[in-house]
This record gives sequence, C-alpha cells and structure tokens, in this order.
Amino acid sequence: MKKIYLFVLFLSVFFKAASQGGGILQTFGAASALPTGWSTTATSNVVVENASSSTGYTIPTTNPTVSASGTNNLSMKNCGNTTVSVTTAAFDLTGKSNVIVGFGRRRTSAFNATVSFSVSVDGGSTFSTLSSDVSSAANTTWGFLGPISVPTAANQASVIFRFDYTATNSGLCTGSPANFRIDDFIVGWNDVFPVKLTFFKAEARSEGIELSWQTSEEISNQRFDIERSLDAKSFEKIGAIEGKGTISIAQHYSFLDSSPVQGLNYYRLKQVDFDGKYSYSVIRDIRAKGQEYSIRVYPNPATNEVKIELPQEEEISNGELLDLTGRIVKRYAAGSDKVSIIDLRPGVYILKIKTQTGTNYQQRIIKIN
Repeated sequence: MKKIYLFVLFLSVFFKAASQGGGILQTFGAASALPTGWSTTATSNVVVENASSSTGYTIPTTNPTVSASGTNNLSMKNCGNTTVSVTTAAFDLTGKSNVIVGFGRRRTSAFNATVSFSVSVDGGSTFSTLSSDVSSAANTTWGFLGPISVPTAANQASVIFRFDYTATNSGLCTGSPANFRIDDFIVGWNDVFPVKLTFFKAEARSEGIELSWQTSEEISNQRFDIERSLDAKSFEKIGAIEGKGTISIAQHYSFLDSSPVQGLNYYRLKQVDFDGKYSYSVIRDIRAKGQEYSIRVYPNPATNEVKIELPQEEEISNGELLDLTGRIVKRYAAGSDKVSIIDLRPGVYILKIKTQTGTNYQQRIIKIN
C-alpha cells in the first residue's frame, strides 16, 4: 500500500512567514506496483522495489524535517531501447500558491540516459520542462533534489509531473540494469492565496474575445496582467487591470481582446501583489467568433497520421509541426492534407499551417502509442 503524508511546510524561506502551508509526500511505501494515479509507458522499465533503500538525506521542506523514508523506491531502468515516461498522480492545487516540488534521487554509474522533468497544469494535455536532466548530478548515493519552484502550478485544479527518458541499452530489464531512482516525492504549497477567484471565463464575441472573472476576496492585490498564448506554454502580456488592494466584497472584472489570432487562443491571469509576488489562474482556451469550424484536424488524439480539413476556399501552402519546446520536428509543403506522426514520441504537438491566401492556422494535436 502506498504511503502519503501531509506536512506543514517550513515557511520562512519559501513562503510568506505569516502564512500556513502544507504538502503531500509520496514515499512509495511498501507497494510492489506504481501508486494509485501514477502511470508509465514502459512497465518493464519502471518498477517499485527495495533494491537500494533511500537513506542519507533529510526532506528540507517539512517542519519538522524528516529523514529519507528507506524501503521501497521507484526505479527507472536503462534497458530495452525504448522511450519511457513516468507520470505522477494529479494534484489539486486550487487555492494554493508558491508551489514547490522535490524528491530523493540516486543513479548508478552506468546509467547514461538523460531524464527530463516536466509539469502540466491542465491535467496532462500540455507539459512544460522544469529540468532538462534531473539525473545529471545524481550519483551512487542518495541525495535530495529541490525544492524546485513551480509558479505556474499555483491555483491549478489538476497538476501532473512527468519524467521522460530514452533507454540506450538494448539488454533485457531483468537482473540489475543501470537505473535512476527516486523516492520521497513531495509537492508543497502555501494555503493562503492572495486572491480568491470565484470564476474566470472566456467568451467569443463579434468584437473579439471577452474575458471575465470575479473575486470574493483580495489581499494586497495590485493588478491582474492578462496573458495570451498560441501553444499554452509561452505567454505574452496583452493588457492589465488594476486590483482592489485588500477587500472582502465580491469584485467583477472584464477585458476584451480585440485582436485574437486564428486558431486556439489560450488565456490566463497573472495576479500581482504590491510586493511583486505573483501567481497564475487556470488557463482558458477559445477560438474567435467565426473560427469555430475554420479548421479540422482528425483523428485527435492519433497514432499514425492526422488529416487536415480547411474551409472549402483554402489550400495549404506550407506547414510545420512543433513540439512544446518550440522545436520544429516536421515540415511539409503544398499537395498533401495528411501529416504522418508515426515516427514521433507520444506527447502534445502544435500544428501550424499557412494557406495559399496567406491565412495562418494553428491546432494542438496529441500523439499516442
């Protein structure tokens, strides 16, 4: 059975000194399989076992601090020449700010794979990289990595973390292949959120995209920055609305984006305190009025290929497929309404299309096994 503990966090370093915080600690306990909510794309490579009990470190984000839990840990094995993803359970961080994450780690000297660590704040649809390689500084003894600040996870209802690597050894996963281990995975937060957001919504109007939100309470709230993105990862500020400082009466706000882009527009609020600290709202996505059926990409999610369907009067001039880091993974020219994705790793990609008339379209697609 998995063990999950709740702790009061040590706040004087990471959070406002007068605030009350909390956290969830996943120790993997005495389980012989992945804990509830955790998953992997390669069950032969990822196991929970007690081959190298965690020891020698304390978990610095708890008060009082606790030692490494020992016993079982999660082992990611370098075997089978396959792509491996390990996904955590979803964490509900609604009303939480100053989110941090950390974990114990250990790596055998023969483990030469690069293990990236990323976070999703929309339930697993899109991921952003927190570290390109969390295994690089690990060695044959246990140590604790973190706390890593995750500001985008504040006030999000479904936050998921993921480890990714490509196994480089073609050997079997039995015996003692090279491995990277984690234990005592902790997610911490501040319970006192400076603004209580009742709702945040986006609606398509004839004049643009109207954003509206309501607060039930505000503490030292200087302003809301309105941010927009084309890929739900890289956001830009498109406006700002002054906050009400400190108030416990419901407040209504609205903002009109009169120049939304073709395809999906992603919006979020960045709430900024007078002391410069900030936190983010949930992300909303919407198409501008008249674009609801301007482009169709199907099937989505897909395994082998996707088909592009444009308005009848449009033809594809060229296009490209990008991963969530902005790297172009495929280019294609006119003459085809299909895009092969069979050779891509499972994940989320952004399809960008330019038509013969110069119109640009964008669509998020999901590649599955």
